[in-house]
Amino acid sequence: MTTKISRIFFIVFLFQWIINTNVFAILAESCGNTKQSAENIKDPLRSKTFVDSSFDSRRIFVIYDQHSSKISYNSKTVCTIINLLHDGLREYSFQVFLQSQFTKNYQLSDLLVDKKTAMKLARQKRADAVVLVSTDLNNYNKADAFVIHLKIDLKAFDVTTGKLLAYEEEKDNDILAGTLYTVDEVSTDLAEKITPFAVEKLVKKIVRQFTENRTKFTVFMFQNVQLETQDQIIDLLQEMSWDYKIESQLDQYLELSIYSEESPSDLRQHFRKVIKKHGIYLKSISFKGARAVFSGR
Repeated sequence: MTTKISRIFFIVFLFQWIINTNVFAILAESCGNTKQSAENIKDPLRSKTFVDSSFDSRRIFVIYDQHSSKISYNSKTVCTIINLLHDGLREYSFQVFLQSQFTKNYQLSDLLVDKKTAMKLARQKRADAVVLVSTDLNNYNKADAFVIHLKIDLKAFDVTTGKLLAYEEEKDNDILAGTLYTVDEVSTDLAEKITPFAVEKLVKKIVRQFTENRTKFTVFMFQNVQLETQDQIIDLLQEMSWDYKIESQLDQYLELSIYSEESPSDLRQHFRKVIKKHGIYLKSISFKGARAVFSGR
């Protein structure tokens, strides 16, 4: 009898708990999330959850190329373009570093005169990519109107190889009527109109590049090697069309991952022959498995 009463009390308690906690709603919500996760995995480019876990460690430098642009870096138009690009990259959880963040310490307005210099700074900060922004602004008279033409160029480069990851451009024009608006105001409106299209296409291309599978690789480590020699080594890898990634570069240390179907021993032998031919003399310190260590003399 006591056992039967205990079972009745337990059933009543369980029924009350189910009602109070709304467990069916929780189960339904969980099923909905599971379905959404499946859809996100199917189409990772549209999934914020996917990119949050995939690209939160990817670092991208955004640099305005003043030397090939007609609009000032401090203008409202350029500020609009940079902000829209920043927001587009952040939507995919990339770590974004803007030129203005380093102006005080590095004086980038004077330092970054070309792509090569931007690459060096990005490598020191262990960035994965550099996006160079440039603009072209022209105005001319057409009939009784004053036409303003704006063009935006966005180029993303792989910091490890210097290769072009993605390129997008957008252009449009508008008419400046009367004296109600300035050229800067009209060009800013144009920037707000066309930049999102270029940013969306550029970011998707970057995401595709970073989601490519790279499996087999050999690690080359260089110790006590001058920066000038490091640059020569990187230039040689590009000439040989080797697929590589700079894992670390600081002072006299350089670490590379070489992606190839060749065996590590064949890659090491090939590399030693090439650098010797070009007058680069390095001492082989160790070679074990898929890791080779070299040292400058």
